[in-house]
Amino acid sequence: MDREKFFLSVILSIETITYVLDNYRSIKQYDSDGNYIAEKYKLDSPYFSFTQADDDCLWLFDSNINGKSSHFLYYQSETDSAYGISKPNSIKGKPFVYYNFYNNGIVSLPVCDTIYSLKADKLNPEYVIHFKGRNFFEMISEKKDMSDDEFGKINRDKTIYRWIKDVTPYKSGIYFAFNYDKTYFVKHENRMTKIYTRLVEGLPDINVAAVGYTDNQIVYSLSSMNLLEYKDNNDIPDDDKLKSLYSSIQNEEDNPYLILVSTK
Repeated sequence: MDREKFFLSVILSIETITYVLDNYRSIKQYDSDGNYIAEKYKLDSPYFSFTQADDDCLWLFDSNINGKSSHFLYYQSETDSAYGISKPNSIKGKPFVYYNFYNNGIVSLPVCDTIYSLKADKLNPEYVIHFKGRNFFEMISEKKDMSDDEFGKINRDKTIYRWIKDVTPYKSGIYFAFNYDKTYFVKHENRMTKIYTRLVEGLPDINVAAVGYTDNQIVYSLSSMNLLEYKDNNDIPDDDKLKSLYSSIQNEEDNPYLILVSTK
């Protein structure tokens, strides 16, 4: 790779071109060998991550790192630009970490109860998640202002429905998770909804957001320490894959393990 210094935020590869979000404000292009081609876009405001909806259409996500912005999403093409999904005034300027805002044509944000479909430059509401009880989404919409401490407290409050994540579409429905007293996993298919408290028997509870996706799987990460603690304190089912997993862990400082969960 050419000796160019950059502050790497996000990488997106499209065929033979790699796009890099550099220092939150610049989209740069590199070839398959890592050689710098050009700066695709110079951005006026900082953005946390991005995706490409088609050959000439970028959607950029602001996870509140820009306190002056009134929108979470920004659309940029060679000929046009636009904003999408308004920020509630109460949480403007209160940043949060969330990379996977886009998955296979679906856009979702943990601070928004609406799930959108995305096609080129079109962003349309597809689902609205209704909770029967205290929920984060109504609270931030009703308040005119919210302190950083209050924002953090609500995100940790186990009596409040909050933080929609891991949204994954499939042919006849949608999958997502949310936080309450623990993490719950929801599969909505053919107008029927099922809620799970555990994804895989024999593994610890998964309370963190997914780290990635494949066509039919969601990818989670579990630490070796977490796995060993669970093994020492629980009966593990007689399963060859679980046996292989646990026997491969040497100590709690080993690298994390990737867990692939099917959405079929």
